[in-house]
Amino acid sequence: MIVLYADDDVEDVEIFNEVVNMINPSIQLIHASNGEKALKILEDAALLPDYIFIDINMPGMNGKSCLAQIKSDKRFFGVPTIIYTTSGDISEVETLMSLGAVNYIIKPHTLKEAVDGLTQVLASR
Repeated sequence: MIVLYADDDVEDVEIFNEVVNMINPSIQLIHASNGEKALKILEDAALLPDYIFIDINMPGMNGKSCLAQIKSDKRFFGVPTIIYTTSGDISEVETLMSLGAVNYIIKPHTLKEAVDGLTQVLASR
């Protein structure tokens, strides 16, 4: 399984990587530090990821713009894209879901919550 994770926060990326590794060490995690880099990775990929996780607040191209571009490109339309962020703004959730996100996860506060939440998402496919 291949997972693309777009987030500019180094600590959050390390935690996400640790959690994914705890769930299944064979998952290949690809990291992008913003939306532009995520799109570039997708454009250049020989194999598309099985999942894309996107943070909303990133420098350059933010998560909302990145999601809109991913879902407007038929090559990537079928890849489940999950918003993984600290923001719980209800209107933002509705907007991002309408743009094509399949899930909206507020970053958990504990490692156990992270493992439980991501296990549920990654087991769904």
